[in-house]
Amino acid sequence: MPVPKNRRKESKFEASHNYYILRDEVTKLLLNNFGYSQEKYDKNIEHFRQSHQHLPNVDEVVERMRLKNEAMQNWFIEEERRAVLDLVRNIGTEFTIGNSIFPSDTIAKEQEYIERRHHMDMAISCCFALKQEIQDVIRILPVDMNKFMRFSEIIDKQIALIKGVRQADNRFMKPKNKGKNNENNKGNPHE
Repeated sequence: MPVPKNRRKESKFEASHNYYILRDEVTKLLLNNFGYSQEKYDKNIEHFRQSHQHLPNVDEVVERMRLKNEAMQNWFIEEERRAVLDLVRNIGTEFTIGNSIFPSDTIAKEQEYIERRHHMDMAISCCFALKQEIQDVIRILPVDMNKFMRFSEIIDKQIALIKGVRQADNRFMKPKNKGKNNENNKGNPHE
């Protein structure tokens, strides 16, 4: 009998699977200029011009708005694309590196565990940095904030999944029981 989906344990590949979802969604966002529309902004400028015709310096204000629009198109969006894409790549890279390190049963076990954990921590750090970068884009660009809610949810899920992998890694540092009665026999020397 199959286990209902809400009661299943998460797959050990769930963090990787969610990363690819995150990567796809961010790629679509970047291809769409973060949802920024130059046509929409131009319409807003024209609407501003028409509604403020009575101002003596309306042409000067409109020109500043157009220069700001040009800077957003030519500089800000391109820089943010690079920053966001670098962070997304770093999440995948750090998680993959960390996930490829398996603490062995040698004297290097503790160092391997620390190295694995470090890369998992770096992947989580990149997730938080990605969230912050996207929040900065929302704050600066005239875009619909509601369209970005799903990114926050996907990033939060990625953080939780990586933390889950990191938590499961504690098994590497637990001492192995050589016998079931080993713990029970410690207190009584007569047995």
